[in-house]
Amino acid sequence: MGILTILFNRQILQYLGTDALSVYGIIINISTFVQCCAYSIGQASQPIISTNYGAQKGKRIAQILKYALGTAVVFGVIWTAFA
Repeated sequence: MGILTILFNRQILQYLGTDALSVYGIIINISTFVQCCAYSIGQASQPIISTNYGAQKGKRIAQILKYALGTAVVFGVIWTAFA
């Protein structure tokens, strides 16, 4: 990934200049943070869902899924409004 990033940055610098590279850097950092927020929902809900699946608690799984999807929607609305 590091080599690919270096090559990509060199191409932006060559064809678009330093201003475009600085804007790209900011956008990529924000994008990475937003992705981490989205991934955290799945990472947090996975052990809870798997425990309840093993205990055969289908209603709890549905409730957790509802909370996870609701949280994803809230994050999506917030980040879309921010953008």
